[in-house]
Amino acid sequence: GHNGGIVGVAPNAELYIAKVFGDSGYTDYATVTEAVAYCNEIGADVINMSIGGGDAFPPLVEEIYKAIDQGTVVVVAAGNMGRGGDYDPKNPPKQPKDNVTFPGNIPEVLTVSASDIFNHFAEFSSEGPTVDIMAPGTVWFRWKSAFYYESQGIYSSVAGEASLDQNHYTGDNDELDGTRRFGRMSGTSMAAPHVAGAAALLKSTNSTATAKEIIDILKRSAVTISNLPETRQGAGILDIQRAHEFIKNL
Repeated sequence: GHNGGIVGVAPNAELYIAKVFGDSGYTDYATVTEAVAYCNEIGADVINMSIGGGDAFPPLVEEIYKAIDQGTVVVVAAGNMGRGGDYDPKNPPKQPKDNVTFPGNIPEVLTVSASDIFNHFAEFSSEGPTVDIMAPGTVWFRWKSAFYYESQGIYSSVAGEASLDQNHYTGDNDELDGTRRFGRMSGTSMAAPHVAGAAALLKSTNSTATAKEIIDILKRSAVTISNLPETRQGAGILDIQRAHEFIKNL
């Protein structure tokens, strides 16, 4: 982008930031519920939720269904509960995993697993029957042991005062005015915004398209990866160019 910046999937989208994480890096579902309620109040076309874990929280489920009912595309990260480095490819699990985290395990949301630059399933990504689509969540990723890994993450903006654990952050030291603005991270939290941005792009192309139509197009235009279980890729890997052509012909 200009002046050292980067361009997102939907650069002309109007963003509303419903911040739920404080300086500690932690939050709770009551706070997330308030954030979704805020999005519902302003009538957001798309909600991205790069968040997950723990048991279902009924008030949050209620707000998510309210968003869906009023025509919002709710995009949720599948979670990063994939296998560790102790996985034995010669003796894989007999049954497909179902480790998608809440709220990505709500069937009606658009749940996103992660791929790498080679269109392979990212080994950290959660998988399960509620996965709808796969999108870039890392450039490359490999386990060094059961608990440690190496990766090159997705390049994006980071908070100016962010202080990130180097085990989870592999960033280029890009700074503007002496303050970090961009870096790299891996996770389904990076995959979900690709899909949310695609949904926003489709909505901006055809403002009369409904959430159901947008979700259907994202799935129909996705590219199925051969020999990859549906529990890992859903409809396939996100193809924004195909989706854009589909929406123009709606």
